[in-house]
Amino acid sequence: MIIAAALMMRLEAGWQVGGYPASALAFLSMVGVAGFVLAGRVTVSDRFDE
Repeated sequence: MIIAAALMMRLEAGWQVGGYPASALAFLSMVGVAGFVLAGRVTVSDRFDE
């Protein structure tokens, strides 16, 4: 998903934020949040498995 969002940065879109397509930034933000959630769940589950 990160690669797809990075490739979408090159597209010309109607809505832009900071010169980048808003849809690409939205996907990149969702992937970032999902990564933090995954890392947090792994950390919490490893602590309770001990």
